[in-house]
Amino acid sequence: MKEQRKLEHRKTMGELVGRMMVNVLQLQQENESPGEANELWFVFRFTVETDANFFGQLERDMRSLVDVRTALTHQFLPCWYSAVDVDVETALAYRINVERSIQ
Repeated sequence: MKEQRKLEHRKTMGELVGRMMVNVLQLQQENESPGEANELWFVFRFTVETDANFFGQLERDMRSLVDVRTALTHQFLPCWYSAVDVDVETALAYRINVERSIQ
């Protein structure tokens, strides 16, 4: 579990959303066995069963969230100098553009 936590910690938000959509939101599957087990073995899986409409809307919403977060952290924040000259107008204009792009 420690190794898995380290691997997940280094993933991008987009990768994590993709994994959630594939690994958590799915139809119930049969239990997988390791075949022939020579030692104690158990599996824990958390899934959420849903319909196609909910899945599609959630996927669109999550992708939009990833896009907005990426734009904020990689495009807006590097060029915004709020501590220097209190550039509130730039922040407000950016927010309006983001809201328009989401709709």
